[in-house]
Amino acid sequence: MWSLIVRFPPRIISLNYTKGGADVTEKGPKALICAVESFPPSTIKWYFKANNSLLSTDRDVLESTYNLTTAGCLDTGLYTCFANNNVSDRAVTMDIGINVLCKPRPDPRAEVDDTFGLGISETLVINAMFLSNPEPSITWTFLKPTEMDSTNLFNGKDNFKIYTTFETTNLSSMSVGTRTDMQETWFGVYSVTATNSQGSENLRFTAVAKGKPSPPYGGTAVCPDVDQATLSWTSGFNGGSSQTFIVGIRNDMRSSITIDRSTNQTDPGQGHFVTTTVYGLKAETEHVFTVYAVNEIGNSSFPEEVNCTTKAKPQGSPLGAIFGGLAGTAVGLSLLVSVVIIKRKTSENKRKGADEEMISVDQRRSIDEESSDGMKPNILYESAGLKPNVLYESSGPLPGSSSEYAVVEKSSKKKSVSPDDVYAVVDKSKKPETTDDVYAEVVKPKIKKGKEKKKQGNVKQKGGFGKSEGNDVYANCKGGEKKVPEAGLNRQKNQDGLIYLDVEFKGEQEKGMFTVIHGVENRSDYADVDFTKHAEPLPQENEQPTGDVNVK
Repeated sequence: MWSLIVRFPPRIISLNYTKGGADVTEKGPKALICAVESFPPSTIKWYFKANNSLLSTDRDVLESTYNLTTAGCLDTGLYTCFANNNVSDRAVTMDIGINVLCKPRPDPRAEVDDTFGLGISETLVINAMFLSNPEPSITWTFLKPTEMDSTNLFNGKDNFKIYTTFETTNLSSMSVGTRTDMQETWFGVYSVTATNSQGSENLRFTAVAKGKPSPPYGGTAVCPDVDQATLSWTSGFNGGSSQTFIVGIRNDMRSSITIDRSTNQTDPGQGHFVTTTVYGLKAETEHVFTVYAVNEIGNSSFPEEVNCTTKAKPQGSPLGAIFGGLAGTAVGLSLLVSVVIIKRKTSENKRKGADEEMISVDQRRSIDEESSDGMKPNILYESAGLKPNVLYESSGPLPGSSSEYAVVEKSSKKKSVSPDDVYAVVDKSKKPETTDDVYAEVVKPKIKKGKEKKKQGNVKQKGGFGKSEGNDVYANCKGGEKKVPEAGLNRQKNQDGLIYLDVEFKGEQEKGMFTVIHGVENRSDYADVDFTKHAEPLPQENEQPTGDVNVK
C-alpha cells in the first residue's frame, strides 16, 4: 500500500475571541484564539502591534490562545497572530483588536506645569491632557481666590479660547485653554474636567501674579568624603520667571552664611529632583547648608537648613613609613657598595699599571745604594701586592714586550710506564735581546750536599745549569743529555759577580734521588728559605700521582 505525505506551509483558518467581542472593561479579562492548518505543525507567536512587542510563543501547534488577564486602558489596540513552519521561510499573519474601556485620567505619558506666574497683560496658556477611552467631553471652570463658587469658561468669551483634540490610536485627549491680556481679576484656579461613559476626572491649574519663586523643598545633605557634600532637593514654582539655584554654607549654626556661586544650578522644572555637589570643605567639620531659588523678582530658600559632617583625613599607615625607611636604606647601601667597588677597581687598575713597569739597571743600582740595611731589593719577591713575577709568567709576553722568559710544558699525570718519563719540561730557551736589566742577583755559597732518598726503578734525570751571556743572567732548565757538573765546579758569573743558585739532581742512589744546591753558603739573602724541609718522594712506578710536587 502506498501513502502520500504532503508538506505545506501554515494557513490561518480562524482568529477570534474566546468570549464576547472586542470590548472589555478596564481590569477585565480577554482571550484571543488563533487556529492554523499546516504540515508539519507550526510555531505561533502573538505580538502587540502598537509597539511590535512579543507577547507569547507556542511551538509545533495548530492552535494557540493569548490571555489578557487584567486589561488596562493602554492595552487597547491591535494584536497579531504570527505562524510559520520549516516548509517555507515566509510566515502568515492576521490582526485582531481589543478595546479596553476606561474613564479619563491624567495622561502619564505627558508632563505639564500646574502653576503659572504672569504679569499684567501677558498671555496664559494651559494644556490639559487626559488618557481616556472612549473620547471624553471637556469643560472648563474658573475660581477666584476670594470666592467660594467657580464659573464656567466658554470658548471665545472673556478673552478665553478652548481647543480640544482626541487621538484614537493612543487614546490621548488634549484640551488647550488660552487667555490673552491677563488682568488682575483673572488670577486664580482653572479646572478642566473630562467625562466619558466610564467616569470623569478633573485637573487643576493655578495662575498667579509674577513674583519670587516658591521655596525648594525635600532638601537633604550627605558628606561622602573629607572635603565635599552632596545636596538634593525638589524644585518648586518659579514665580512666573526662570529660576536658578545657589547654595549657602556655614560651618556652624552661629556663623554667617557664605554663598557658593560655583554651585549655580539650573531649574529642571517644577516638581523635578535636583542634585549638586559642594567641594573644598574642611575635613572632620560639621557644615550647614541651605539652597536658594532665585529669579528676576527675588529668592526663597529651604524651609529648614540641612547639615552633615565631613570625614576625617586618613592617617598614614606606620607600615608605609617602615617600608619607606627600609627602601631608602637599601638604596643608600647599594650606592655605597657601588662607590666602594668602583674605587677598588680604580685602585687595582692603577696598581696593575704600576706593576707593568720594567726596572732598568740604573734604577736598580739607585735602589741598591739607597738601601739602609744592606739588603738589596729582589723584584722576584716584591709581590706582596700581587705584583706579576716576570720569571714565572709563562702565559704570554710582558706588556710592551714580545720576550718570553719561560715556557712550561706539562704532560698529563699518569702512571709511569718508562724510566725515561718526564713529568715537567721547562723551556727557557727563548730570551729577549741583551739588555742591561738584572732580574736576580745571587751570591753563590759553598756546596752543601743534600740527603739521599731511595727511589725504586731506574730513572734517568735530565738537567742543566745556568749560563750567562753579556750582562744578563738567565736560567736554562731545559735539560739536554749532558752530564751534570761536579760540586765545586768553577761557575761563570756576570759583570756584577752574581750567579743563580744551581740545583743539581744526583744520579740514581740506592735509596732514591737527592739534590745538591750550589752557592747556598754565600748566597745573597733576598728571602728566607728553609732547606731542612723536603718534598715528598716521587711516586712509585705502580702508584698514580695525586698532585703537583712542591719544593718548599
